[in-house]
This record gives sequence, structure tokens and C-alpha cells, in this order.
Amino acid sequence: MQNDGITRAVAFLQHPQWSCSLGGTCLNHLWSSLTSLGMENTFQWSVIDRWGTNSLFAHAIAKSVQDSLDQIPFFARKRGVLLFTAPSVDVGSLAMGDTYVQEVSETAHTVMQQLNYSHQYMLAWTKSPFQVSSLEPNASQMIQSLGAQGRDAVVVIPVDATCDNFQTQYGIDRLMRQVGQSAGVRHFKKLPGLNDSNSLHKALVDIVLKHFAGQTPHSHQYRLRCPGCTNPECRRVINPPQK
Repeated sequence: MQNDGITRAVAFLQHPQWSCSLGGTCLNHLWSSLTSLGMENTFQWSVIDRWGTNSLFAHAIAKSVQDSLDQIPFFARKRGVLLFTAPSVDVGSLAMGDTYVQEVSETAHTVMQQLNYSHQYMLAWTKSPFQVSSLEPNASQMIQSLGAQGRDAVVVIPVDATCDNFQTQYGIDRLMRQVGQSAGVRHFKKLPGLNDSNSLHKALVDIVLKHFAGQTPHSHQYRLRCPGCTNPECRRVINPPQK
């Protein structure tokens, strides 16, 4: 970037919802790397730190949800359940005031508004095998419970990332599908990642344009540190543009 003569940069987090343990960790690493390289003043930085309620992003997900529902036979489709999912984070960060759960919930509600609340829906969490403590309810357990209730159509909707990854491809596509089939969920659908879809591209362009139009280096919420946070470097922006 420096060799190309770039002087203005935007840290655009690709987790739509803010989380201290995800986006916060990434930004803290970026700022510390710039400091260790002596490049604190090389670029003017701003941050796109959360965008989970962007209307075009929600529309892209809603369109994919409808496409998945259309693949389910009509009578099963009518009683289908939409299961929004996101990776769990450590419960300790939430105890300090992390807003992750609220923000994922807001994304789910925004998508449901786009769908006119056409189906019943839930939110559950996927867990890494390395996590000691995690959020509940667990997505796999919810699928088992839905199957036990006679719900034979479930659409799983990951809302935490813009592209397919190991957790969605293996954890949901394979493991959750097996759980669902053994529980009697005959029509199991998982939304494909938005990846290189035109609808996602339009959403990302819209987010960036609004960021520059706002002429602020971060969202209104960004500077609000978690009440229990002990990291003095958290929620900063190195060398932001001057108004």
C-alpha cells in the first residue's frame, strides 16, 4: 500500500455484526502492527465496524432464503422453520458488555422484515470444539428438538459471514444435515454463502458509499467500550481523517 502511494485506507470488517472477540481482535492487531512497523501516520484510517442491518445485505439474504424455501414441497414449506445461526463467542466477553448477541438478533429481524415474517424463526449458535463456554441454544440441539416436534422442514441461515468457510461447509452442511435427518427433518436446507453474488456486491458498495458520505471514521456505536473492558487500546482508530 505504501509503495503504491496509498494514503487513505478503510478497515472494512467482513463480520457484519460487531464482536469484541472477532472484529475487535482484528482491529487491535491491525493497530498494533502499524505501530510496530512505525507506520502510525502513513495512512489515514477509518473503520466500517458493523453493517448487519444494511437493507441491501438483508435483501440478499432474504432472496437466498426464498430460493431455498422454493425448493421445498409446498405443504412442508408452509410449516418450515427458519433457523438463523452465527458462531458462538466466549461467554466471558458478553459478561463484559459485548453487544454481539443483540447485533446478530438485529440482523435476523431485518431479514425477517424483508420476508414479511412469512415463517416462524429462531436464532441459535454454532460452537467451536475449542470453546470452553459458549452461547445457548446450540444449533444442532435446536434441529434435534424441531425434528422431535414433527417439524420436517428447516432452513438454516448463517448470517455472520459473506462467504462459505469451513464452519458452514462442514459444521452445517454435513454435521447438522446428519443431525436433522436422524431427527426426522426430511427437508433440510442451508443457505449457500453469498460469495460472489451480485446482490452481495451491491450491498458492499452501498455500505462503502454510505461510510464515505457519513464523513465519520467509524460507526456511532464504535467508541462505546464494554463496561468490563480492561484493554486501554480497544476501540481506537489510528490517524483518522481530519474533518
